[in-house]
Amino acid sequence: MTGRLPDFIIGGAPRSGTTWLATTLDRHPAIWMAKPLRPEPKFFLVEELYAEGLDQYSARWFAEAPDDTVVGEKSTNYLESGSAARRIAADLPGVRMIFLLRDTGLINNWLVKLGVDPIAMLYTPFAVMAGLVYGFLPFMVLPIYASLEKLDLSLLEAAEVLGARPTERFRRVTLPLSMPGVVAGCLLVFIPALGSFLTSDLLGGAKQMMIGNLVQNQFSAARNWPFGSAASFIVMALVLAAVMLYLKVKDREQAKAT
Repeated sequence: MTGRLPDFIIGGAPRSGTTWLATTLDRHPAIWMAKPLRPEPKFFLVEELYAEGLDQYSARWFAEAPDDTVVGEKSTNYLESGSAARRIAADLPGVRMIFLLRDTGLINNWLVKLGVDPIAMLYTPFAVMAGLVYGFLPFMVLPIYASLEKLDLSLLEAAEVLGARPTERFRRVTLPLSMPGVVAGCLLVFIPALGSFLTSDLLGGAKQMMIGNLVQNQFSAARNWPFGSAASFIVMALVLAAVMLYLKVKDREQAKAT
């Protein structure tokens, strides 16, 4: 049975700051980097290592990782191998974002080919927002899909017969009937996003502060447990208020329907 596997991988060109980033993250009490840092694992790059399987990969570099930590690996040159990128995407799909947003990554390579100057995306608010959207988008899509699946298509046909244009059919029929899924999706995204802190740490370079980072820092680096407890209580109060508002609106809609 496969043990711990990395939640994120730091990769890039040599002398691009990957070692500094890995060392800095390894000092964080909630993050555990693959040991040893040198030589690097390069599991997905070396054919002989990859042939050994994920079990050996986990046992060799992550066996001592505590259960309550986020696990990471630092291996440069992963982006220089198409096979390594495909293996990472297949075995560890959740670690791709940090590679995509590097200043020497896929997007900026396309921009350079188009004659556009590369732009800094990693460690910016845009990177944090993109990471949050990437992680929480399914929580928004699935409730909406469930609502649309139950939609009676005869209502759309009736609106079309009455002369409604596509935009009007969407505004007057589709949107109101799918609103329960939209509200449920907003709630499902809102609740975990309030406590999210790892995305802003990895993609924002610890320079972008979210409420989850504020709470986490109080219990780790700052050692200010009373303030951390107060902030956690505020977060729970916001979540409770959002859930109660959702239930109240849902009961009102059900009462109107009956």
